Amino acid sequence: TQLIIPIGEEKPAVLPTPTPETIQWFDPLCYITGEGGAWCFLLVENNNLYAIETVSAQIGLFTSEGESISGKIAITPLNLIPAGSRIPVVSFFLPPLPVDIDPRGNLLTALKVQPDDPRYLNASVSIHEVEIYSPDGKQATVTGELQIQDLTLSVSSIWLVAVAYDDEDKVVGVRKWEADSDNLVLPITFDITVYSLYSPIEQVEVFVEVRP
Repeated sequence: TQLIIPIGEEKPAVLPTPTPETIQWFDPLCYITGEGGAWCFLLVENNNLYAIETVSAQIGLFTSEGESISGKIAITPLNLIPAGSRIPVVSFFLPPLPVDIDPRGNLLTALKVQPDDPRYLNASVSIHEVEIYSPDGKQATVTGELQIQDLTLSVSSIWLVAVAYDDEDKVVGVRKWEADSDNLVLPITFDITVYSLYSPIEQVEVFVEVRP
């Protein structure tokens, strides 16, 4: 008996791409560095009543004539964006780049997080002080403490992110900080400094993500 398998007629399986959750996002902002590269931020706002995760966006750089220079997939510094919060996706483009670039963005992924998802632990941040340094106002230090609600659970990672905004509410700097989960002593005090890539800092927002 001869068994004929028509391999040439087989169609490869295509994995479906999940539709992103409805969130607000803004056009990307890019700041040229002294070396000629660029840090780019695309701010996303989660206006839902639930948290979202795995947020990514495509950021492309174009000339003033519309010619493509480069493109990258940018992700958020934290995987989790709580309800009512905003965090930028971040990407760095290597030099050399033209001085005059036109950044464009497009949201790719944003997934809903179910309530009481065991992959994330409930944690809160208390800000003690935000000190913005003179004379140019492009450096700010945030001090505070972090609390984890359920102390009976083990902790594998603790991430803090500080996002700096200028007086026009534009993202001008992002800094990520990781706590030592192997020598955990609560409450955790932190001291994180964020720098502006452009205009003076007006305010700083801090977010936390803790995983078991």
